[in-house]
Amino acid sequence: MAPSLRQVAYDAIKDKIIACHFAPGDIISEGILIDEINVSRTPIREALRQLEQERFVRILPKKGVIVTDISLADINAIFEVRSLIEPHILREHLDNIDAAAIRGLRREFDSITLADKEVLYGLDDAFHQAIYRACSNPYLVSALEQVYAQNQRLRVLSGSVARRLESSNAEHNRIIDAILAGDAAGAADAMVEHLRNSKAASFDQLMSRRPA
Repeated sequence: MAPSLRQVAYDAIKDKIIACHFAPGDIISEGILIDEINVSRTPIREALRQLEQERFVRILPKKGVIVTDISLADINAIFEVRSLIEPHILREHLDNIDAAAIRGLRREFDSITLADKEVLYGLDDAFHQAIYRACSNPYLVSALEQVYAQNQRLRVLSGSVARRLESSNAEHNRIIDAILAGDAAGAADAMVEHLRNSKAASFDQLMSRRPA
């Protein structure tokens, strides 16, 4: 079944926001969206209302649509959700994780170079998806998918440094080793450490890129 026009508009606008083609503080013109996405005004407005609910934009009456920023409070909120749910999934749903997929990711993490940032980002996404998709609770999965979208935008906004990418890969491998060993508690503890370090790095990077 072909996606609805509202879904087409939603996906296109969200992708541009996540990639920061529409940067925080930008005012989005409905007219430009209509031309770029080639759909009518109604699905554009429906998509924008959904994106407002997900905290990607704010609709200001008689002013327009503005792309939201990611604040330090947002970073706290994003990692609070992740730190509550991802270790829980490892503790309670470890047996549902696709071990073959995890082994494949381990091989890719070991073979990739730190210069291939976009590939590393893709592997990072695939790794966390392999974990949360093992969860049989659709409400937890939905909550994670929403914060992951903001987390991807945060990654673009804050940038990255080779030191953190190297540490992150080592952290991923510790989680993977525990998963493959069937050590649910060890995997959860390693995930807690990984998310704590990722949060601290996000804080540091975002602050370093903002004017004093």
